[in-house]
Amino acid sequence: MGVLRLGSSPEQRLTLVCQDWGGLLGLRLVAAAPHRFARVVTANTFLPTGMSAMPEAFKRWVQFSQTAEDLPVAAIVAGGCSLGLDDGAMAAYDAPYEVGAVPPGLDAKAGVRVLPALVPTSPQDPAFGDNRKAWAVLASFRRPWLCAFSDEDPITRGGDDVFRSLVPGTASPGVEHAFIRGAGHFLQEDAGAELGRAVAAFVEATAAACPARMDSEAALLGGREAAERRRRADARLYGTGARHARL
Repeated sequence: MGVLRLGSSPEQRLTLVCQDWGGLLGLRLVAAAPHRFARVVTANTFLPTGMSAMPEAFKRWVQFSQTAEDLPVAAIVAGGCSLGLDDGAMAAYDAPYEVGAVPPGLDAKAGVRVLPALVPTSPQDPAFGDNRKAWAVLASFRRPWLCAFSDEDPITRGGDDVFRSLVPGTASPGVEHAFIRGAGHFLQEDAGAELGRAVAAFVEATAAACPARMDSEAALLGGREAAERRRRADARLYGTGARHARL
């Protein structure tokens, strides 16, 4: 995480909007530097520790990604959409992997193939400890946090319940969570305008929120509440309920 930069000014307050791997990377950044973020939007994403079973749809995707002779990127993205993709979008997703797009001798799709296998699925995963530490911080994050999940994603569906039960910022004033119907995993493709409106309304509604005030409230509530939220986070992370399997 240290190699990523969060802008030049430490006074700058960022709004994170993360989907898919955006959550696995971005939420670790929030945990590492929570003071830099004014608000967070999680959309069809998660931050798993490996302690709970992953959905069957995810297991099938990992198996395919590790065994298929070729990975048709545009077709994979289209398969994660409820409405599919038009020809222009398909061409755009395939463009970075066309012959001549990368220097000879390099596997243009190496990242596409390896990333699914890097998602933590057991306590032996190298990211297990760091993701658990991240959740301990997120369980005390009080700044505005919006969940914008869709109803047709077989991998992260229901993950919004996890965030809303563990992250106190999801109950901040002005936060109206979005549940987007008729959209698949890549909801930015299926319902981009609706997602955009939800994010814009969230930013506007929470523009007057004062990070310093919320942080001071967290400090005053301090140890007891923070400890209780960490206890609840651990209970959920170690739980076996299918509703919370995304962790």
